[in-house]
Amino acid sequence: MISASQLSQANLLVCADGAHLLSGAREFAKSFNPADVFYLSPKEGSSTINVEQTLDFIDKVQLGAVGESKLMIITDASRQNVQAQNKMLKTLEEPRADTVFLLLTTDEGKILPTIRSRCNIIRIDPPPTKDNIPQNIVYAARGFLACKTVDEAIPHIAILGAKDNIELALTALAREARCLRIHKKLAIIRRNIDANCNATNALDILVMEVTS
Repeated sequence: MISASQLSQANLLVCADGAHLLSGAREFAKSFNPADVFYLSPKEGSSTINVEQTLDFIDKVQLGAVGESKLMIITDASRQNVQAQNKMLKTLEEPRADTVFLLLTTDEGKILPTIRSRCNIIRIDPPPTKDNIPQNIVYAARGFLACKTVDEAIPHIAILGAKDNIELALTALAREARCLRIHKKLAIIRRNIDANCNATNALDILVMEVTS
């Protein structure tokens, strides 16, 4: 979801789905030394990020990177109060050369114009839901679930197993499946994918389940 090629040093990432946005940031953070990744979030029981927290965060910016660079993530930049956002201005305008900032938000309108002007703004589409899956994926899911042999399933897998279609495919299969056995297998596949299993291989396993 987040590619290094898209980023500058200061980035404002905007998405209507905050969980999707944070998940993408955490996935991107895996490419950094863990000691070089810092998060700024509201304290437990609070809905805002205050000046004191922000100043502590800025202090961490001054630390030298353990690896090649540091990653500074504000998990919901719209939660920073005005004073806290203003404290970030100089840091974003003159960042250390070894530092990348990701400011995440679901509400771009709550970010000060002065912050936005200092950031590379990247707008990210929320993940698809069962209500907006492309029809070709839905048809492939229906055809796949109706298959009686592996040969019949192959053309449908060519669509469902495409890298960018995996989550769409699983959502469509879960919606179209009428068999508890398949739903259980889909749950296993999702767990495998979350554990970084090869998603296409997981779908190959499902082929055998459907056609057996």
